[in-house]
Amino acid sequence: IYITTDIIEPNEYFLITENGVYFIDEEMDGVQGADPEVMLRWSDDGGHTWSNYRTASIGKIGEYYRRVWFRRLGMTLQLRDRVYELSMTDPVKTALMGAELLISPTNA
Repeated sequence: IYITTDIIEPNEYFLITENGVYFIDEEMDGVQGADPEVMLRWSDDGGHTWSNYRTASIGKIGEYYRRVWFRRLGMTLQLRDRVYELSMTDPVKTALMGAELLISPTNA
């Protein structure tokens, strides 16, 4: 990555997950694991302090290969020190198939 400005704006972060394989029961409304969410937070100082969590659904039962998008991830002067942490709201089988961070330079 070659960037000519000092401030970086992470525009979007998306995940591709394999999910929808954790329950067979038809009556799942309100049951833990029926609609799990992934939580994302980030740190600009290598993990010493953290942002607030952002959450997004990874898909209900039977939804496979869902893309999960997180947008508007703020700006940072410390791209090298920025780390992302993902965690789940429910104890379900989850496979992370890929992730991509789209960034752009800014003069703001």
